Amino acid sequence: PKTGTFIDSSGSPNVFKDQAAADAAFRYSHPGESGQRNELRGPGYFGIDSGLSKQWKVGESKNLAFHWEVFNVTNSARFDVGTMAFNNGSISTEPTLGRFTQTLTRPRIMQFALRFAF
Repeated sequence: PKTGTFIDSSGSPNVFKDQAAADAAFRYSHPGESGQRNELRGPGYFGIDSGLSKQWKVGESKNLAFHWEVFNVTNSARFDVGTMAFNNGSISTEPTLGRFTQTLTRPRIMQFALRFAF
């Protein structure tokens, strides 16, 4: 089934575009099998952090410095595949199948600093 980040009928982010097709694609391990590895992988992610600073000389031995830092500039979310809804660990045709419940990233954060050194 096609995976990525899709919006389900309740407006929540979901890993599956078609939950019924995703449910049909899963199978339990047969006796003697160790199971399948890495069945679910989340969508890709990129992150951009940036900073800007400026220093001014105040007198002969004093400096004033301003710093501005931004983390997750594009405010991109990376959803946590490990916390997707699977109806208490069992795969079912519940409408919550594949629904993301947490993110691995934090929203955009900015911090400012003003330093006077003497």
